Amino acid sequence: MGNAPKRKTATKKRPVSQTAATTRPQREFPWRQIGVGAGIVAALALAIFIGTGGGGTANAGVPEGTEFVTVESGVHVEGEIPHPPGDNPVGGPHNSIWLNCGIYDEPVPSENAVHSLEHAAVWVTYQGLTDADVETLRDVASRRQKMIVSPEPEQAAPLRLTAWGAFLEVDAVDDPRVVQFINEFEGSPDYAPEPGAVCVSGIGSPIG
Repeated sequence: MGNAPKRKTATKKRPVSQTAATTRPQREFPWRQIGVGAGIVAALALAIFIGTGGGGTANAGVPEGTEFVTVESGVHVEGEIPHPPGDNPVGGPHNSIWLNCGIYDEPVPSENAVHSLEHAAVWVTYQGLTDADVETLRDVASRRQKMIVSPEPEQAAPLRLTAWGAFLEVDAVDDPRVVQFINEFEGSPDYAPEPGAVCVSGIGSPIG
């Protein structure tokens, strides 16, 4: 017998892996847009936080720095009642018609606003704030039943919160004492003489 032909063992060749090198253009990360968006979200969160009461015991009670003033009389009088510029009264004689609660673009007559304080409203006046801060205050007022927001260019502090017999001055909208003051005094029967009275159908045309 002849020699049998030798069989060749087939070996599989592994395919050579080829990776195509691609160069992608580098895109600049939109930090600016993210910053603007974050600012808007933060302002909205602050407005909701204040407008819904803030929550928690840290936002309850009389805030530090609140000054109380004894109100001797709350009689109704007619006509304008002068007071020092930028120093909103916390009570006393006032007009027989109250000011509608809401948001105003111009200073409001104090003799009518004081009557709203008698109904347990909180009156927030401001000067020198940014447009964003003013919008935050307006959003807050839109979520409250008894709150007045109006500019007062002659007051010293950026923000002044006034209730019947009490006031607080702060430098910034995001000061946590703003929440405390509103929570403590708005609609409260502990301070105002007529807390159950309404804050609408008076005078004034609020913008929101």
